[in-house]
Amino acid sequence: MQQFVGTSLKTRLYLLVSVAFIPIAFLIFYIAEEQKAIEEDVIFQKTLALARAAANQEDQELESTRNLLTLVADLFTLVKGQPDKLSGLLAKLSRQFKGYEYIGILNPDGQLMAGSEPPSAGQEYSDKAWFSAILRNKELAMGSYHGEHINGEPVLYAAIPALDNRRQIVVVAFAALNLNWMNRTIFKRLAELPEGSRLTLLDN
Repeated sequence: MQQFVGTSLKTRLYLLVSVAFIPIAFLIFYIAEEQKAIEEDVIFQKTLALARAAANQEDQELESTRNLLTLVADLFTLVKGQPDKLSGLLAKLSRQFKGYEYIGILNPDGQLMAGSEPPSAGQEYSDKAWFSAILRNKELAMGSYHGEHINGEPVLYAAIPALDNRRQIVVVAFAALNLNWMNRTIFKRLAELPEGSRLTLLDN
């Protein structure tokens, strides 16, 4: 006990308490790190599930939109291109299928022939990038979001051509998808992540 010569009883007690506390401190630190790792893994799993849900939902929405637009193009043939009848049928479709702010049919020049709401016939869409893609590729085309709104809702355009036997475009069916409606499930799951989390959707 030579090392304690000249030290007070209080100092000795402090040293004993400190030595006894060191293992406890390490244990507390270890438990805290383990808890942090568990929380980070939970957040990672939730984020991964959200990303998968977003991708799956987008695929489902795309397939539903493709089917709807194919139906719209078929309606043109069914009513022999009569604008009044087309507009009535498109209005019914718009009410029946939630998530679409506008459904319409264009001629090969990009002029509006009929729509689910009464915008003036002849309205031009030929300057839209998705319409140019339709003319070029003659298949389903999706627009990019440029801050466009209909009825106060952010929208994204999708379009598909109807082709004749010579693969010439007869009409182009298009729809304006309500982005808030499309992402409703994603928004709910995003609330499960920590405050300040962001979700970025990328397309190719």
